[in-house]
Amino acid sequence: MSDLPASMTIGAALDLFKSGGRMAVQAALNQQQLEVGVIEAAIAPKQTEATWPLYKYLVRLKQKAQTLSKSASRPGSAQVLQDFLDSPFEPPAQHDHGIVVSDAEPTGPGSIADPSTSTPVKPLTSRKRHATGQSISMEEISGIQAAAAELQDQLNKLTTYVECLEAKVALKDAEVEKLRRQLRCRPPTRVWSQRVRRYQKRLKLVQASTASAAAATASRDDSNSTRIDPLSKSLRAQNRRLQDQRKLLLRRTRDLTKARETIASLQREVRAAHDTICRSTEPHFTVLKTMETRPERGGLQFTRPVIETCVRLVLDCHVPVQLVSPTISTVLGTLGGFAVQQLRLPSTTLVTTLAYSIGSSLAKAAALEKILKAVDDDRPLTLMTDATSKKGRHFAEYQVDTGDGCQVTLSLREVEGGTARMYAREMDSSMDELIDAFVSLISQEASDWTDAEREQEHRRLKASVLLRIKFMMTDRHVVNRSLRLLLDEMREPLAQNLGMSAPSPVIALYCGMHLIVNLAAAAESALRDFEKSVASGPVGAAALGAFRPSKAESGTQRLIRTACKALHPLGDEQAGVASQFATFVRSETDGGRFRMEDFRGNRSYVIFPNGGFIFWQRDMIALFLRQYPNSNRLLLAVNADVNARLLLCGCRALGLIDFLFVRPLWVLLRHQQVSIIDMNKHYETACQWLRSVATSAFVVSSSSTGPFPDIMESILKDQEARTVWESLTTDEVTIADNALVTLAVQTICASMVVLAEREVRDHLPGGQLRQLSAEDSQHAAGAPKDNVPGERVFGILDKGVRDKPNMRPLAREALVLFGQNATSEWIQQKTAEERDAVFARARVLAPLMEKRWRASGEMLQNTRQELLQQRLDDKRRKKEKEAANLRKQSRIVLQYGGLWKTREEMYAVIPSLAANSVEQAVKAQLRLHKAMQAPLPPGKVTLLHFSERGRQHSTAQLQDQLGELLDILNAQEQELVPSASTSASGDVLPPQECSARVRELVAKKLKPREVQPPAPQRGRGRGRGRGRGRGRGRGRGRGWRIQDDDDAADEAPETTVRTLESCPELPGRRIEVKFLYADGEQWEEGAVIRELPTARNLDILSRMFEVEFDNFPGERFEYNLYSDFYAGDLNMLEDDD
Repeated sequence: MSDLPASMTIGAALDLFKSGGRMAVQAALNQQQLEVGVIEAAIAPKQTEATWPLYKYLVRLKQKAQTLSKSASRPGSAQVLQDFLDSPFEPPAQHDHGIVVSDAEPTGPGSIADPSTSTPVKPLTSRKRHATGQSISMEEISGIQAAAAELQDQLNKLTTYVECLEAKVALKDAEVEKLRRQLRCRPPTRVWSQRVRRYQKRLKLVQASTASAAAATASRDDSNSTRIDPLSKSLRAQNRRLQDQRKLLLRRTRDLTKARETIASLQREVRAAHDTICRSTEPHFTVLKTMETRPERGGLQFTRPVIETCVRLVLDCHVPVQLVSPTISTVLGTLGGFAVQQLRLPSTTLVTTLAYSIGSSLAKAAALEKILKAVDDDRPLTLMTDATSKKGRHFAEYQVDTGDGCQVTLSLREVEGGTARMYAREMDSSMDELIDAFVSLISQEASDWTDAEREQEHRRLKASVLLRIKFMMTDRHVVNRSLRLLLDEMREPLAQNLGMSAPSPVIALYCGMHLIVNLAAAAESALRDFEKSVASGPVGAAALGAFRPSKAESGTQRLIRTACKALHPLGDEQAGVASQFATFVRSETDGGRFRMEDFRGNRSYVIFPNGGFIFWQRDMIALFLRQYPNSNRLLLAVNADVNARLLLCGCRALGLIDFLFVRPLWVLLRHQQVSIIDMNKHYETACQWLRSVATSAFVVSSSSTGPFPDIMESILKDQEARTVWESLTTDEVTIADNALVTLAVQTICASMVVLAEREVRDHLPGGQLRQLSAEDSQHAAGAPKDNVPGERVFGILDKGVRDKPNMRPLAREALVLFGQNATSEWIQQKTAEERDAVFARARVLAPLMEKRWRASGEMLQNTRQELLQQRLDDKRRKKEKEAANLRKQSRIVLQYGGLWKTREEMYAVIPSLAANSVEQAVKAQLRLHKAMQAPLPPGKVTLLHFSERGRQHSTAQLQDQLGELLDILNAQEQELVPSASTSASGDVLPPQECSARVRELVAKKLKPREVQPPAPQRGRGRGRGRGRGRGRGRGRGRGWRIQDDDDAADEAPETTVRTLESCPELPGRRIEVKFLYADGEQWEEGAVIRELPTARNLDILSRMFEVEFDNFPGERFEYNLYSDFYAGDLNMLEDDD
């Protein structure tokens, strides 16, 4: 190896040495043609020992340059340093950079040694290097690290290559092991193996005899040598025979193989013949097949029986989707004896996707087919709809009664609100989905129809169903009334498109179940009034300290509710003692049990039977509560109420009405042979009995029969009912208690008869159902009497929402519709070919169903968010408006000395005011109290009014009103809280006073609603009180009317029928509105200012308008005027010029 070029100076060499690194070395190689290995060996601190001389030489030059640099301040020293750096660099003479050069071929400066001809390099050891005492710089360390990284990369590559080779060797070993196992597993050939062993034994015997013969021959004399030849010939002959036997064995082995193949072929033929015999002798034998070829697109799909089984298990048997395939496998393996290990069944995802979508389409097709059959049989249809709220979500269901006692469910879906427009939209959408499912699944030629033909068939089916709807079940809610009108409007264009005359309006049928529920509410209100009339103070738990019972609940209902909560097995889990009480009852009655209906899952009518049960078991309850040591607040309240004589009389009265009236009426409603037309006379009889009991003295006797004696007699056939009835009528009670029970029954019947005559007025003489034609009466005889099927659907929905709150809407609807429409029985009625066709079309329709429901869910979510935001904005605007009005009235009041708190302060301030400002000051005080929503009694709301019957009050009258208002407010503030009493029951007033008060209460309830023409006196105006003052009467809600809406419309007929479509544009128009006062009615004229912003899709009857009346200048009120227009309480006036 040659030295560095002569052109390189010591300074350049030191710079290169200082910089170090591979890049500097590479640059020196490129510029001066130096060998990379030499420079690297020179500058690297951890190279071989051969490079150490060059390295030490460079270090000495560096040290000398540093010494000269330190003495550069002396004269002439700088020139010496510069001369030294400019001098040529000369490496050591005998060692080229630490590499020993061979003596056979010396090298000179600038030459490069040939590695092939040079002697091996002997590097310096690390021990010698340490001995030299040389130091290693950072640049050298970085160079070493770079070289080490390269070596590490090469080592990694070699390691990877070795691992690959090892993997290949492992694969080869696995193949070798596999071949060895195959060799070991080859079955032995017993026949030829035995023959080989036999010939081997013979060969061994021959060899043994040959060996013995050879030994004998060798021991004999040479004279016997001639005998060897025959033996040799014999041995050769035996060997030839052995070879012949081997060939024969090979031929027989081949023959044996052919024989085995023949045997196997014969065995297959035998099995096939056996299968044929089995199929011929067993007619129910089928081959289990779960997959089939997919038509048109190719591939495989699950067969129709598999999909049908999955749909039935999920929707009919309520098997969870993740357990469908395991259930099928278990049944087939256990009962069928099939080998299900290799059986292909649908996955959970496929079951989830297909079961609900296919089940929904099948249920809707079955529903429409039943409806169309009823239409073909000329049976009237009854639309049954209802709605409920579950977990903050609103659901609506639609059913159709086909006139033969069968109800089919159209849909069950979530809606964003509870308006008639929303219900009508969802009903129309449900009908469209039913028709689409029916056309897609049942119509044979639907696949060949064009879009126009399909649309025409869709309109024809929709018209045939909607035009056949004759009745609609209703509970007399305003939403049901609006929905009935919208249904009539929906049917008119359908009839026009078919060239038919306009159909007759849908007849409303009142739900009898709602009557019983409303009767329970009326009985509760009557008991509350009865207890206030006959009690001298708080009764039962209300008289105990630290108890604050609700004022809206009667003491009797409180007793029933708290007893059920404390003693029923489904009552309160924390404070209840159901298990302890059940043990106590069994020990006291020899195995008896506590009898009471639970409030959960029932409507409010359970107060009737539970009242009788409480009175029947009152002694048992009281005895248990006296002996039970761990009493809590709930048990204390029950103990106080059950020992209150007045509350027990109320329970007894409810039990008597239950047996005499409620139970027989329920039996009539649920009896299939009693039609809704037959209920006309039953409702008339019931109302007459209620009125007779309310107006005459009722005698508590076991011989009482009520309005329906025959039914009551059948009810009392039950032993438990007989026992409770005897307890209610034959127990030894005091005469005073009997008198109280009689008064309670009279009060309850008075409230119930008022409600019943209003609710079932269509069934009473002169009602709509009494004036039907003969044809309509015949059709109505097949209509349902109540909306119980809808409540049954909501029961299923309640369980589903509680158990599966995150269930998809499509799955929830399919689960309900499949069972309610008896879809399984409908499928069973189809032939095998029809079922194959229906399920094949349902598979095609399934993706469309999923897509439609996803879009519907997204739209529902967005609409709900918009409505919520609108409600929040309306609430915010209302609060801002009320706050602004309060601030405005406060500023006005401050101009007159501030708020007057007492009558004396008012009279003290008024003299100091100007004569023309007294009236304004009094009105300002009244407006401020109105803005603050002063809590006034119901009869005192008119104190805030400035006029009466269109006549303005004088200043003196306004002062009297304000003085009376201030007296009421001061009395409320100074009212002392009554002291707590330890008595469990308040006293009852004397019998004569109780009778007088009850007679007055009954007379007030039964007072006819028609009154004489009004007289000038103070009354209850429409919307006059409590700030905003919506509705009629008492300032809040809808007030009293002289007649009901329908009766008022009949009393004042118009030349044109008022419909929702004929509602005029009201903003800016002059109107007159009928108001009801306590002493009569009056028409108030005014102007509509504007329509208030309301939620989207709100019923037209619920839209609010801002009105200013002529008799109340400066005051604006908010009313739903369209409802008054439809009822005939609003007329349009000509605009004033």
